[in-house]
Amino acid sequence: EHCPEDRIRMSHEMARQLEEKERNEQANQPDKVKGEKEFEKEQHDAIERARLREQRGDIMQCNEGRWAFKFDEQRRPGYLTLDIAIQRHLSSSLIDVDIHPTYISVVIKSKVLRVKLPVEVRSGDATAQRSTTTGHLLISMPTCDRDFVNLGDSAL
Repeated sequence: EHCPEDRIRMSHEMARQLEEKERNEQANQPDKVKGEKEFEKEQHDAIERARLREQRGDIMQCNEGRWAFKFDEQRRPGYLTLDIAIQRHLSSSLIDVDIHPTYISVVIKSKVLRVKLPVEVRSGDATAQRSTTTGHLLISMPTCDRDFVNLGDSAL
């Protein structure tokens, strides 16, 4: 009963049962949440698609991520500011901003936010800042028109 062959057979049987138990536990585990590295390729592809569409001249407003945003002309005179509410814990590497004189395109976590601007801006002098406390993205764009009339607070 305790001969070497029996002990080897029992050892193999226990190892097989342990492997089967581990396989069953792994099958019942929920899918892993995507991290920053998993989103890199998806983000890169989304940026390429958005830029190709813009090069073709297909400038259509869209908000795929349903981000809350607000234009503000009163914060700084002569500047048009765009405040985009982004969650605080989203990595800044998953945000890409492209400013043109008549529209702005922002790719956030592979979702495109493209908005036509109410006034022409100098895109080369624009700045983008991210709040460390709220995560909001604040984009300040100097207007081309020095006699820019405030349009009021236009929240979209």
